[in-house]
Amino acid sequence: MFTITGAEITFGFRALKAALGVAREVKDLTDTTAIKTTVIELQGLILDAQSNAIEARDAYASQASNIAELEVQILKWRTGMLNGTAMKL
Repeated sequence: MFTITGAEITFGFRALKAALGVAREVKDLTDTTAIKTTVIELQGLILDAQSNAIEARDAYASQASNIAELEVQILKWRTGMLNGTAMKL
């Protein structure tokens, strides 16, 4: 089971902030090699941000699924209580 601790979101924002900083640096570069190196660094930061976003999305989906399963169990338990039959959770 995944839990969103905020770390996934925080890491994603940090990666995006770093990418923005690198992008701002690129506009001031004139050397082709420096530009290519910086673009590669920027691509890596963007991939990190995407990875963190995917992890956060997966953790959220897992939690949503667990909540849905628990809601079904609660509904079954309540229905059993109304019908006078005991149900184990």
